[in-house]
Amino acid sequence: MKTFTFASCMSFVLLACLGTPDTPPDRPFFEFGRCGVSDGLPFSQYCRQACVTSRDCAMNEWCMFVEGGDSIQGTPVCVDYKHCAYLGSDTECTPTDIGGVEGCASHASWQIERLAGNPACGRPHEVLRCMTNPGGGCVLTPVTTYDVGHP
Repeated sequence: MKTFTFASCMSFVLLACLGTPDTPPDRPFFEFGRCGVSDGLPFSQYCRQACVTSRDCAMNEWCMFVEGGDSIQGTPVCVDYKHCAYLGSDTECTPTDIGGVEGCASHASWQIERLAGNPACGRPHEVLRCMTNPGGGCVLTPVTTYDVGHP
């Protein structure tokens, strides 16, 4: 049977405290899915300032779309990201059957792009996505996706 001493417990608490990242003073911590009206919009655990152009942002931040996919979603926010990225074309398209549920397995890699636009990112890209064929099986289908902010 292991015995924990007060010193070993305090060491654990100290390590836990030292390992916790600090909240930047100008960014209220995003807790419980809420940001105050003056705090901005939630993204990546912090409340981020909404923007129209990068002139609305602090130094070393850019106004960019950070949510995308098959459409540009949400409002651009100020972040210190340096690139845009999108999920490239699927390179595999294989039928699957997991527990009696048929579907398709695929593989795609993130494609990194330079910042462009103001707000940055949000550019369309034509890619192939592995989708279930109504007649059965899987097929690579052309779709448009949009790039979003990327560290």
